[in-house]
Amino acid sequence: MPGIAPLIAKIQILGNLLVFISVVTYIGGNVLSPNQNKTDSPDALTDEQIVGRVVAGDLPVFEVLMRRYNQRLFRVARGMVGNTAEAEDVVQESYLKAYTKLDQFVERGRFISWITKIVANEARDRIRKTRGIPMSVDPNQSSDEETEGVMARIQSKMQGTEWGAQRRELKQLLEAAIDELPPDFRAVFVLRAVEQMSVAETASCLDTPAETVKTRYHRARLMLRNALNEQMDGLASDLYSFAGEQCDRIVQSVFRSIAEVGSSGFQFGKPDVE
Repeated sequence: MPGIAPLIAKIQILGNLLVFISVVTYIGGNVLSPNQNKTDSPDALTDEQIVGRVVAGDLPVFEVLMRRYNQRLFRVARGMVGNTAEAEDVVQESYLKAYTKLDQFVERGRFISWITKIVANEARDRIRKTRGIPMSVDPNQSSDEETEGVMARIQSKMQGTEWGAQRRELKQLLEAAIDELPPDFRAVFVLRAVEQMSVAETASCLDTPAETVKTRYHRARLMLRNALNEQMDGLASDLYSFAGEQCDRIVQSVFRSIAEVGSSGFQFGKPDVE
């Protein structure tokens, strides 16, 4: 029939168009209908739901967990090992260990608490093996000599030429905080702390009783400390940021390692080698 061929061609074109729309919608994250099926997105799943899907064989969804917690876990590792490259290694190894034990996670509590503990243990083990330094669980166990040694290393590092810009910024921050002190307190602080004058000299210069000088100096230091602490609290959330290429690198490296584990015949539920 002469009309059949054009009809078949139209059906084929329509079919190809539907396939194309489906692919674009999947790859683009439902770009054609962004509000549709949001609950089906892996990003909307809970940690426990994602773990269940990974254990059931949906490996790609493991990426959601990694990107969800990369920054937190990196910060934990970075804060313990004190080195960016080593912290990345700790996070990668921890993800791999967590992956091989995901079936053991069931009913253990929150995933983030579980994997954070894995990261902390991995960091402690690495410090012991590479540096021979035991990690004290109780910070109060540190001796006065150890504390003084840490402070000396920090001060020595800050004297380095590479710290020039940072020292200038700290100086500006401190000067701005001093400027906000009440005049009487600011005068006492400058003479005592900046000019290193004694209590008696300061009292004489300012025509102020010595006890008043002591009190104002103490309160000025306290006000400055509180002001700078607030500044540090505000900056703390920006420390050890972890995104972009770093985050991508971790995800890719972990998946490569998982592929190697899979090629060795790993299956959930089988004992793994520590």
